[in-house]
Amino acid sequence: MHILDWTQTLNIARNPDKWHEKNPILGRHPSVGKVNAYFATTAAIHVGLAYLLPAEWRKTFQYLSIAVEGGVVAHNYSIGIKTDF
Repeated sequence: MHILDWTQTLNIARNPDKWHEKNPILGRHPSVGKVNAYFATTAAIHVGLAYLLPAEWRKTFQYLSIAVEGGVVAHNYSIGIKTDF
């Protein structure tokens, strides 16, 4: 889901006349470089945090992450933002 969100956010960055970003960290019209830096960093943080969590919390963390990212990806797709690789 993280990769799908990343590709959709890159589409937002490349098409500022069509869409804007809702993530306050990225801002309404982030650059491609800022999008890539953000998603690379958050992917590393996610992996590190999952590693550090006790085993009994790890699955819950992963499921919640999938649900949140899935909701974002579904919303973006519903407004026409595709996942181009």
